[in-house]
Parts: sequence; structure tokens; C-alpha cells
Amino acid sequence: SIKTFQGLSTNLTIEEYFSVEFLPELEDVYGLEGLESLNLHFALKQCNQLTSLAGISNLRSVGAYLEISGNGTLTSLTGLDQVEFVGDYILISSNSLLTDINALGQTNPSDLLSSLPSLRIFSNPQLSICNTPFICDFINEPEASLNISSNATGCELRSDVLVACNGPSCDDGLQNGDETGVDCGGSDCDACITCSDGVQNGGETGIDCGGPECPACPTSNDGIQNGNETGIDCGGPD
Repeated sequence: SIKTFQGLSTNLTIEEYFSVEFLPELEDVYGLEGLESLNLHFALKQCNQLTSLAGISNLRSVGAYLEISGNGTLTSLTGLDQVEFVGDYILISSNSLLTDINALGQTNPSDLLSSLPSLRIFSNPQLSICNTPFICDFINEPEASLNISSNATGCELRSDVLVACNGPSCDDGLQNGDETGVDCGGSDCDACITCSDGVQNGGETGIDCGGPECPACPTSNDGIQNGNETGIDCGGPD
């Protein structure tokens, strides 16, 4: 059984790809210190005793994708700090105990930001903090493809991370900050639409009446004395 790669580093020459999966007793990746650049991909998958990525701390460039997934005891991505180029995507998924992704983009964030088309972080049930400086920069890139889902509260959805990075806004589709409704009310947003504000707004069909939220607007044939009527469906200006 393989628990480490120690002993490989002095003679290591890997140029195309490095992929390891289903090594149930692998505990670390020491021995891969000589790994600096790959033309294709780097992947560590389904290594349930893996606790550290420190042995790949010299890895800088991955031509295709970088994947860390299904590693049941890994808590941190420390070791990926030097990565500054990934040509396709980074995938971080299904790591049961992962709580720390700060290593991504830590050393050369601008280089990694300019090279990376897609970032996928999902199904890491203990991961609640995703608003790292690099991810906040990435999520605000107009062309960036970011899939964040099914992590812990705080990093469960892309919208959670966007709010954590940028703060509440009046167009984020959430009731947050001091808003009194979704994207309305409070100190910064427009007042929330009500059925008593003296304005025809929202879905109202008249001033403060009609639509899905307010009482029906008075008419001359509703069988009720309402509006300015002086009798049931009669009198008044209308």
C-alpha cells in the first residue's frame, strides 16, 4: 500500500499529467516537490486518508484542469499556494472535511485570475467560507464561470458568496442588510411597495388596489358601497 511518494522528488520527471485515485492509504503527497509544471492535468481523487497537499507546494502551472475531489480527511488546500496558471478549470468537490480554500490564488492571484476560465466548488459539506480575496475577484469577473453549490451555509450558493464578497445590495434577490423586504426598504433601497403608499405600483391595477397583493379596486358593479360611492354601486364621481 502507498502512504506517501517520498523518495521520488530527486528523480521526478513528469511533463504531461499526474492523476492519482483510489489509494485508500495515501496520507500525503510528499515526494512530489519536483513537480512544477504539467502540460495536461493534475488530479487527486478518492484518497480517503489524504490529510495534506504540502508536498506539491512547487506546482505552478497546469495546462488543462486541476481536480481535488472525494478526499475524505483533507481539511485544507495548503500546498496549492504557488499555482498561477490553470488552462481549463479547477474542481474542488466532495471533500467531506474541507474547511479552508485560502491557498487558491494566494501567491500570484492576478496571474491565476487571468488564466482560469472556470472554477467549480461543490458538495464540500464543511466548507462555509468561500469569500477569499481570490474568489471575490474571480466572482466579479464578467466572463468568469463559477459553480458554487451544496457546500455549508455561507458557501452553499453563488449568491451567498457574492453577498459575502460585496456586501448586501438592492438587486441581489435577497432580503438582507436592513432591508424590510427583498431588495427594498431600509436605509439604502427604495421603499417596499405596499397597499397604502398612495401610489399605483407593483402589480396594482389602481392606486393601492388590485393586483396579487392588494384588495380589488372599487367598481360600479361589485355589489359593495366603496370608493366614493354614496350608495351600493351608485353615486359619486365614477
